[in-house]
Amino acid sequence: MPPLRRRRFRESLRFKLLLVSLSLLAIPLAGYRYLVETEQFLRSASEQNLQQKAELIAQLLATQQEPAFRSSFSEAPAIFVHPLAQPIDLDGYGEEWQPLLDQAHSYTAGRLNFRLLSGIHAEQLLLFLQIRDSTIRYAPANDLLSPAADHLLLQLRSETGVLRRYRIATSAPGWFQANPQQQAGPPIRGEWQESPDGYNLELGFPIELARGGLSVTVFDQATQQPPVVASSSGLDNDAPLARLVLPLAAVESLLQGVVSDGERIQVVDRQQMIVARSGNLSPPHWLRPASLFEQLLRRLLPRPVGIFQTPHQHAGRLDAAAIHRALQGESTVSLQQSHFESAITLSAGAPIRATDGTLLGALLIEKSSHEILSLQQRAFARILSTGSVLLLLSVLALLGYAGRLTGRIQRLNRSVEAAVSPDGRILSNLPAVSERDEIGELSRSFGRVLRRLSEYNRYLESMASRLAHEFRTPLTMVQSSLENLASDPDPQAQSRYLERATEGSRRLSLILQRMREATRLEQSLQQAEREPLQLEPLLQTMLEGYRVSFPDVRFELQTTRLAPIDAAPELIAQALDKLVSNAIDFHQEQTPIRLQLTPLPEQSRQRLSVINQGPTLPETMTSHLFDSMVSLRGDRDSGSHLGLGLYLVRLIAEFHQGRVYAENLPDGSGVVIGMEFPSTANKD
Repeated sequence: MPPLRRRRFRESLRFKLLLVSLSLLAIPLAGYRYLVETEQFLRSASEQNLQQKAELIAQLLATQQEPAFRSSFSEAPAIFVHPLAQPIDLDGYGEEWQPLLDQAHSYTAGRLNFRLLSGIHAEQLLLFLQIRDSTIRYAPANDLLSPAADHLLLQLRSETGVLRRYRIATSAPGWFQANPQQQAGPPIRGEWQESPDGYNLELGFPIELARGGLSVTVFDQATQQPPVVASSSGLDNDAPLARLVLPLAAVESLLQGVVSDGERIQVVDRQQMIVARSGNLSPPHWLRPASLFEQLLRRLLPRPVGIFQTPHQHAGRLDAAAIHRALQGESTVSLQQSHFESAITLSAGAPIRATDGTLLGALLIEKSSHEILSLQQRAFARILSTGSVLLLLSVLALLGYAGRLTGRIQRLNRSVEAAVSPDGRILSNLPAVSERDEIGELSRSFGRVLRRLSEYNRYLESMASRLAHEFRTPLTMVQSSLENLASDPDPQAQSRYLERATEGSRRLSLILQRMREATRLEQSLQQAEREPLQLEPLLQTMLEGYRVSFPDVRFELQTTRLAPIDAAPELIAQALDKLVSNAIDFHQEQTPIRLQLTPLPEQSRQRLSVINQGPTLPETMTSHLFDSMVSLRGDRDSGSHLGLGLYLVRLIAEFHQGRVYAENLPDGSGVVIGMEFPSTANKD
């Protein structure tokens, strides 16, 4: 037998089971999809709750703080005053203002540009100005009011309406002090410092001086040319000063009582200037710093689309879609991408309306979704880690099991190859196995097949000798009779010789007839039609025929009416003929042959037996008695028996899903041979 080709891994059972084990990846994927849908559901519920909360707070503000909102009604330009947590050192360099520079107000006139930032701390209003001027013209030390010098005009209106004007000029960079020009009032002090593109001013004064409004005008003096003037509110004396947008303390106090952790509430006036703010959206601890595994999870989890950046926390004017729609009278909810890594912010806007329907402002509530995302990521991390461990263990277990199965199959393959020689002879049986699974059953099935093949091979090997034995006697009779016939002229002797030759020829014909009979039976089984058959009436009819055909033999019948079987009557009769013929040949004279029909209730089967008194069966022959060309007659009679009778009985029984059996009687006085059939009620 040619050697087997070594199987590649991708062709092996291990590889196929490995592919099957990859189906376990569906578990974390399903968990991932479930978490995404859960996050969307929780976000939707949070949006609804946030919207309802925004509308309730807006109604509360409109009811309790309407006068505070109406006091901010003005068409004048607005300057936002940033609340400062720490005092600012007035040094003219502006390091403390760096976080707020992107919120500065910018004013331009021709070549002149200046930026203005304002803040409040401890009732002190602080201003920081960045003036872009390529040529700085300082005033003479003895004439600070010189019109040829660059200078600033600061106009302040108190809450009572008192207007004060301050002219700010200096003869050199450094500390300065300015007094009001016409009205009495406190001086203003500050620092003037040059910068790479111009100069900076940093100054402070009591907030009470400017609660009614403020204006900053910068004069850039040029040689033999009129000055370039840029102002925050215009140069016309009748032009309104820019109003200062200060936090409304009453509104902020109310917001502090309703804001929750992780929320920020901002209230704007009709010009979108923030008049109150409470709460904080600081980045949660799990966002900084992030491990490599957390960064991977954030990339796996989806991000909402159509999002915009969250406004800066120091913004003075709130420019967001929710605010625009709220100032148009609509409540809305939107998603915002926070400037914190991976954080999503839910924003709900609601209009603030007075009882008469006047629009007072708008409210914006922002809530970070980091709690939902944190819960989602922790759950997904657990699913991913658990799923990975289970997947790894399952793959290892399946590979180990596949290795064990492959080893058993390979051992079975080697055993089968060793049991069969290259020329097809059966050398040995397969070793016994104790496993009761499919491979163990396959091994036992192969063992049964090899035993049957071995028996069939022995049958084929012995057929020639058996046929030679069967044909030898009649051929010898024919040959010797013909030789004697040729040599003996006596007519009476010749008549005897012819008789013997005829007998030998008849026996040869009988042998051939029985062989053809066995072949025809095997073929007829394929065309036989079965029908419900009661065995008791058939046995009574057959018994009467046997008594007529064998008058010297005594027959007995022991039967019970049982359920019918599904059978072909002519085949059952033929098998019974073979059993009775066999019993007649071996029965002891003057003893009866008994036909017996008994039920086997526990198996739902019926047993048809033929019992005779006589020689018992050798123990070694009980399992081979129904094989082809097996006979125990020897020289008992002169008939030609090829051992096909009981073989035909076995074929007929197996055709009816039954079986045959042969046993010695318990007392050793004879033999019982018969067939078992399933009852019709037990057949599918």
